[in-house]
Amino acid sequence: MARTATRTATRRAGRRRPTDEAAAQSSLDFDSAVGLFIEYLRTYRGYSNLTVTSYGTDLRQFREFLEKRLGRVPAPDEIQRETVVQFAAGLAGKAAWTVRRKIACLSSFYAYLMDMGHVHHNPAHRVPLPKVAQKVPVALDEDEARALAQAAPTPWLRCAITLLLSTGLRRSELVGITMPDLDLDNAQLIVHGKGAKQRVVPLNEAGAVKSAATAFSGDRRSRGRVILALPAPRTTPYYGI
Repeated sequence: MARTATRTATRRAGRRRPTDEAAAQSSLDFDSAVGLFIEYLRTYRGYSNLTVTSYGTDLRQFREFLEKRLGRVPAPDEIQRETVVQFAAGLAGKAAWTVRRKIACLSSFYAYLMDMGHVHHNPAHRVPLPKVAQKVPVALDEDEARALAQAAPTPWLRCAITLLLSTGLRRSELVGITMPDLDLDNAQLIVHGKGAKQRVVPLNEAGAVKSAATAFSGDRRSRGRVILALPAPRTTPYYGI
């Protein structure tokens, strides 16, 4: 009888309860969790390097806050809503959009960890955020837009300004356009946007774009292929006009 009780006690001691196994599986340290999240953004979501770097910067700043505030960096499942609110409050003085972006980064980080089963709560969900002032956009009228394009000192700049005015492109998209992307016959443009995505944009002022592009193509060529982006050293990318 005593021998049977001893064997039973031994089996129970060596057997891990289901709750213990779940806790062991969910114990993921902060740095490992960030590494998985960054890889997910880069490979699965296909985010640009600049966007991935921004996420990494925001999470690194949160890590520094944890270490300074708590004296250690707890695992993601240990972090509570109160800590995130304190982090947001410590960003006072920053632009409202900056604070909102950093908290949104934390919320996305925890949403990913919840989907992967590493945590069971999102402490950044519905954290109070600063209001963003609504600014009235300033637009040029037709005469001002025409005068701006005509005042361009170089054919490149005139072509760039005309494209911006007629399509509403981002500056980062503009400088990546090559002449083959311009389909003047069908009055459309192929734009290479974020995340290696492409879209077709109609040219509202096809005649003006064609005139500017023709002047530019006769003025500048690079390796036999006309491009809109200015040449720059590899370590100093050109981000806009």
